[in-house]
Amino acid sequence: MDEKGTADISPSARFGVKESYVTEKLYSGLVKLYFIENHWNDYKHGHIVHHHEARKKYLDAQGHVDFDKVEARWGYLKSVKESLANKYWTPEVSKKARTLPDEDQQRILDIMMGGLENDDSSVGAYATRP
Repeated sequence: MDEKGTADISPSARFGVKESYVTEKLYSGLVKLYFIENHWNDYKHGHIVHHHEARKKYLDAQGHVDFDKVEARWGYLKSVKESLANKYWTPEVSKKARTLPDEDQQRILDIMMGGLENDDSSVGAYATRP
């Protein structure tokens, strides 16, 4: 597993390491994550942003996507690190997004949440559902 938590268990990547060892480590990580999620109120380490709470920052009082807030965040993030999402979130794309039905605007926000809330994201847009 690398420093970002990515595990490649292909035969070439695990040369000399048994698949059972890799599987055991992955399982241990899932057990720890399960514990954290079930004991969140008692858990005092790290910072986890819950999706529903985080996305409220980009909604107006009626629950519609506030693209001015989205644009402001992308603008800030460009000064930190340019991701593919904030690179291609142009005024033209924003203008088009504002004309979409509310359901599609909400989906676009969901797709952008990873990039909007993680300063170090290189991609910044992630498929959320098929």
